[in-house]
Amino acid sequence: MKIVHVITGLKTGGAEQILYTICHADKKNSHCIISLTSRGEYAAKLEKVGVEVLCLNLQYKINIFTGIFELARYIKHVKPDIVQTWMFHSDLIGGIIAKYFGVKKIFWSEHAANIKLLSFTVRIIVKICSILSYIIPNAVVCCAFSTKTILIKEGYSKDKMAVINNGCDMSYYIDKGNKINRKSISSSLNMTDVLIGVVARWDIYKDIPNLLQALKILISKNDAIKCILVGDQLNLQNIILCKLLDQYELRDNVIMLGLRNDIPDILRTIDLFVLSSVSEAFPNVLIESMACGTPCVATDVGDVKYIIGKTGWIVPPSNHEALANSISLSVVEMKNSAAWVQRKKYCRDRIINNFSLDKMVTNYMDLWNK
Repeated sequence: MKIVHVITGLKTGGAEQILYTICHADKKNSHCIISLTSRGEYAAKLEKVGVEVLCLNLQYKINIFTGIFELARYIKHVKPDIVQTWMFHSDLIGGIIAKYFGVKKIFWSEHAANIKLLSFTVRIIVKICSILSYIIPNAVVCCAFSTKTILIKEGYSKDKMAVINNGCDMSYYIDKGNKINRKSISSSLNMTDVLIGVVARWDIYKDIPNLLQALKILISKNDAIKCILVGDQLNLQNIILCKLLDQYELRDNVIMLGLRNDIPDILRTIDLFVLSSVSEAFPNVLIESMACGTPCVATDVGDVKYIIGKTGWIVPPSNHEALANSISLSVVEMKNSAAWVQRKKYCRDRIINNFSLDKMVTNYMDLWNK
């Protein structure tokens, strides 16, 4: 089958990662990606695995109609068997064009975490899409049960809803003992330090300040706790973040690594992963951490509780005291090596049994073949 994916952009993000993973893993179908905006980090990765990528560089009030015309012309020429759109702008534009040109199978893919936190313009698009959900898509694919609930409340067709959880490529993340020498990360790290890890981007929804407040409480009692921050803008060039580190007196205990290309090794190296977000749908980094055998402390947002199950600790969002307390409980358990080894095994087993890449790809193929 010829499958055309329409996505808002190809920068680093959960939806972009899942789209790449599907295209890389699916050897039976032909995939083409159309980005409404720029290439982003994933364009080169997709092209490297043989996926055609087209970027329309669409900008509101500048070339929006030209971009839409190019998309329409491509869909008309290619005559795809399936058009799958990713996120609201793409659902609206790509969905209407695909329907107009008679594409028989149209699927929307949603990764929404909280509609109220979106801009006014996007909320208007969501409302339009809720009406069109009864007409255009064969199914609305949600990455999380929480996303499905949110969209039904927004008026989306309940009968069109399908949930396909994100999957993890075990070959990258399963614990193989590949760890990073701590001294190569920072000369200040010792083997006896409790090493907490965060993989995120600098974003209001990730609530890094809440994490830092929790760390201040923890480190006031135990200076052997260190934390590494990995991700976009989590570096010394982030003036606001640096001011927060100074405010909470955390310069000696927090190490900012910025963007890295060795995330699996980092997740295997840390003792504990922490997610402090105020809004998530299905955070992929949790299943990646757990696949590495790294237990997690996370805020109760989106499908976090469903992902972690009984393998880690769940705390209310925006509550640094509760976050600090749960991290402290995990540190106490680390001292009991047998209990900690068993918890790490539970983490890996939960991902293998519930959130494998094979299971996700199979679910998408079953949907496409209906």
